[in-house]
Amino acid sequence: LIISDIDSIFLDINYLIKYTNKINTISAIDYIYEPYEKKGFQKMMYKMINTSLPKKFFLKDKNLKNKRMIWINSGFIIINRSLLEHLPQLSKDCYEWAKNNSDYIKESMGWGTEVIFSAIFNFVDGKAISSRNSKIARFIWTCNIGGYLPYEFINPFRIPSHIHLPASKWIPNQLKILTKLGAYSNIRFLSIIFINIWSLLERLTPDKRNLIHYKIIFKIINLIEKFLILIL
Repeated sequence: LIISDIDSIFLDINYLIKYTNKINTISAIDYIYEPYEKKGFQKMMYKMINTSLPKKFFLKDKNLKNKRMIWINSGFIIINRSLLEHLPQLSKDCYEWAKNNSDYIKESMGWGTEVIFSAIFNFVDGKAISSRNSKIARFIWTCNIGGYLPYEFINPFRIPSHIHLPASKWIPNQLKILTKLGAYSNIRFLSIIFINIWSLLERLTPDKRNLIHYKIIFKIINLIEKFLILIL
């Protein structure tokens, strides 16, 4: 079973399907950044698993204190069919614990939207997908959401099978461009080029964005986008 948010694009579904055959439990994007690792996520995840989930079920490594816990992006998850029948109960157990410890979770993670699947993922020894260089899946912000946001670059000659693009749902031109380019498999690399450009430009500081040469670059990119939307 492949679960995906709608603000995503699939660029090589056949490669992705081959990868799913290698998954014994769960696979998902590991997107925890260093500042959040220091906030107590590891300790919180260990406590959640040991408090809410049955110790005899799935755990291969009982010494979880020395294991690096993975904070997954729940916008893209691959789940083995053998795990599906256990998922409702595992989710319920995690949810009950999360509901009773919401303040603690917020202090440890910064937000709680991924906490349930992250706990299950670590509990069943899931397979992490690199958020920086995977051929399977990537998670990219093509807008500036503030705070710690490292620049992400996708190699146009090593196109991921799936890309989660949260900004695409509120930036109309991005969605239009990706939809238009997606209709032509021979020019899909252009999607990657635009994603890289959006990601780079949106990380510019306000001072830089006001410089004349950057204003010109933004204008040129905008004109190219409008032209492609018109002709494709």
